[in-house]
Amino acid sequence: MIAMPVGDLVHCRPFYVLNDYLLQLAVVISSIYWTLLLAFPNLILPKDPRLTEPTASSEVPPLMRLPLKHDLALHAAPGITLILDFILFEMKYSHSAASKGAPLAAMLFCVWYSSWVEYCASFNGACECR
Repeated sequence: MIAMPVGDLVHCRPFYVLNDYLLQLAVVISSIYWTLLLAFPNLILPKDPRLTEPTASSEVPPLMRLPLKHDLALHAAPGITLILDFILFEMKYSHSAASKGAPLAAMLFCVWYSSWVEYCASFNGACECR
């Protein structure tokens, strides 16, 4: 997030390119995280490890949750600030860049992020990737 204000102050092209990629990544991560948290919290929140000993009880252990201020700081603030910076300060794109470059960049980020999720899931046994 440091690259955004620096790029706005020095008007350097590499900072603008970096900002574009950071914006897309932050929006993808925020939208996936909040959708999963609100719709399917059991897919994203771990069970409380202190309560996962085997028992004969049919109760499901509660999910561990981050405090709301930490959750918002990690998963909402980056996406919101980058979107606001994009809307308020970003220079306009040409028609070809908007119609060809943006979908390509979004697809590449989706492929990269889904590959990263599958890679991370392979370590905890939640994926049948290997």
